[in-house]
Amino acid sequence: MWQSNRVKYTLKELLYYTALIIFIFRYVVLFYSQYGANVPNIVHNMCYMMVISLMLIKGVLNIGTTVIDKKVLLYLLVCFIGFFVGMQLFELNFVGAVLLMIFAYDIDYGRIVKVACVELSLLLIFIICSCRLNVIEDIIRYKNGHPRHGLGFIYIGAAGAFYLQIVLMIMFIKRKNMNWLTCALLYLIELVIYHFDKFVGNFLLSSILFFSFVIFIKLDWDLLEGIKKGFWKYLSVLAYPVTFACSVLLSVLHYQKRYDWLVDLDKILNGRVSIPGKVMEKYGVYFWGNNFETIGLIAMDNGADIIDYNYIDNAFLNLMIRYGIVLAVIVCGMYTLFFIYSVNIKDKMNVIWIMLILAQSIVYSYLVNIPNNIFVILVVSSLMRTTRGYKLENYRKRRKINRCRKWKIRNII
Repeated sequence: MWQSNRVKYTLKELLYYTALIIFIFRYVVLFYSQYGANVPNIVHNMCYMMVISLMLIKGVLNIGTTVIDKKVLLYLLVCFIGFFVGMQLFELNFVGAVLLMIFAYDIDYGRIVKVACVELSLLLIFIICSCRLNVIEDIIRYKNGHPRHGLGFIYIGAAGAFYLQIVLMIMFIKRKNMNWLTCALLYLIELVIYHFDKFVGNFLLSSILFFSFVIFIKLDWDLLEGIKKGFWKYLSVLAYPVTFACSVLLSVLHYQKRYDWLVDLDKILNGRVSIPGKVMEKYGVYFWGNNFETIGLIAMDNGADIIDYNYIDNAFLNLMIRYGIVLAVIVCGMYTLFFIYSVNIKDKMNVIWIMLILAQSIVYSYLVNIPNNIFVILVVSSLMRTTRGYKLENYRKRRKINRCRKWKIRNII
């Protein structure tokens, strides 16, 4: 066992954190930043294989320490479906993400958040500084005459999206212990990023997050007071399924009927209503996903026709069309179950986080995207975390205690 001055890490934890660090580095630096512009596919594939190999080694080490019961079998079935969909579409990135979600159940989630937060913060600082020092290109696009900077990333708004995730993780770690100066400093940085990228969506979500955190966490207002009246109970059950159903319905109606109010809504959301309907009509919707070429903004910059643009920003529709109906329903169900669980235990930070993800999912495809949504690891692994006695040693202790209780009862009788 490796040991530092303060923290002890087991071999399983080291394997997991190494895989997580490689996964986030590949996504943020080699895929999303300008550093990855000329990186060959073999480098990406090597990163995928390293993550998958480390997670499979951890899986082998877990054999013999887990009691197989009905809940564990259900958890493994759900995870196998995700793994199967990723393999049959040959999306190694998705396979690696699924394995990171699967094997997080016996890893301290607080440490996962800290590792991800430190790495993402360092990478964001590194990329933005490289951009401002002209080491890498700064993409600039104009909207209404105002320049919008990519800050070293290939997409406008990517820096703000990663920063929003960092703020979420800091809030999750600190909670009430975060002082007012830190809150003010974090929001000031958000204002600086917004000054450069002018990405309204990220700024609005960040503002809502800060407002919610201050009101419900710092000032300790009872966010879940309405649970007695059933409001949060019904909201936790219906929020994700209703949003999923409405997203599908609006896209189909827009494509087939083209109501005037839907056309206006589509303009406000920059085509996020019309494009999924067009993609569904062209490629269809399948139970186990459909592997088709995605044409997004990068393809547009490289000369692709705007008519062929087919990237789906809505997370629910992206999951359903690209990865299949089965996986989309499972993911929606897991978020719903975790929402219900968070309301029942009255964890206000989890409720704020899961509501923010719901809002993000309407306009961004971050529902199962680990670097942009580290929360998905907790959502998936919580199915095992809430299973009492999943570790063999705990199971044996409980059996021993039960035998002692039975022996005492017999002696009393």
